[in-house]
Amino acid sequence: MKRTIWAISIFFTINGFSQNKTPGDTTYIDTIIFENLCNYLSIDTSAQNIWEIGTPSQYFLDSAYTFDKAIMTDTNDFYPINNVSYFDLIFDFGQFPFYYHQYNSWGLSFKHKFDTDTLKDGGFITVSFDNGSSWYNIIEYIDQVYYGDLILCTFPSPNENGLYGFLDTLTQGQYGFSGRSDGWNTAAFLWEVCVVKGEKSVSDTMIVRFNFISDDENTNKEGWLIDDIRLFVRSLGGSVELLKVNDIRLFPNPASNEVAIRSKNVIQFLEVYSSQGKLISRKSIYKKDLILNSTNLKSGLYFLKFYLENNRKKIRKLLITDD
Repeated sequence: MKRTIWAISIFFTINGFSQNKTPGDTTYIDTIIFENLCNYLSIDTSAQNIWEIGTPSQYFLDSAYTFDKAIMTDTNDFYPINNVSYFDLIFDFGQFPFYYHQYNSWGLSFKHKFDTDTLKDGGFITVSFDNGSSWYNIIEYIDQVYYGDLILCTFPSPNENGLYGFLDTLTQGQYGFSGRSDGWNTAAFLWEVCVVKGEKSVSDTMIVRFNFISDDENTNKEGWLIDDIRLFVRSLGGSVELLKVNDIRLFPNPASNEVAIRSKNVIQFLEVYSSQGKLISRKSIYKKDLILNSTNLKSGLYFLKFYLENNRKKIRKLLITDD
């Protein structure tokens, strides 16, 4: 039976989109500009929610990017303390049958400004493929492509194309945006569709959640302002080729003693980072396959950064256990 697997990665070429329909080009499906009701949008209805659609009227967050309205944590007042608020974008890709069958990759980009207490309050993006039962921070999501009995894992590199990184930690330990942005910024990510054989599957419905949190210190900051959320598609020229995205394999993962690493390209250098982003080791490799001794690593999550030929870089997660 064929299953659809969604694989999230960072999309690097937001500016200068071509309007041609050849493989590799980008086509916009829809843009949310908040002047009208949107079928994809669902705002948290709890009492503490501060997200609202309206005309921004603060000092820094003073206007929408396009037209008059945008979505913002509060259009008039500073955000409150001890707040947790969110809004969702719910995409059922069966609503786009033409694009669903013609394109391999789907993307989301948005314009935003923010003004929060640095590394305490701020916003972050999570994603769910099981109707909200499980949520993953967008830079932590491990996409799983099942190839026989082997699970191949990759995840997007942080600090690329306007997203936050692993050193940008908020009050509840989430990675996210904080501080004051340099005017309007653009952020984006891309998820890829692989149709493969297997018993594992991921829903064709994707929920993207924009979260805002604050701690118990009142700093009189303005919050988070978002506009021009764009849904787009990009053809990669055939779903079978998408399996090549997973060009570095770690096995086993999780691991306790040794990790076998196999790459389709020569690995020039390998860096190991802790979950807090601290560099633990750096090694010269210059080969495709190697065995990493993990006995000197404590149990926990690590990030392996691979430096490949042609100045390319890849990052993989590695979980170390005591077993």
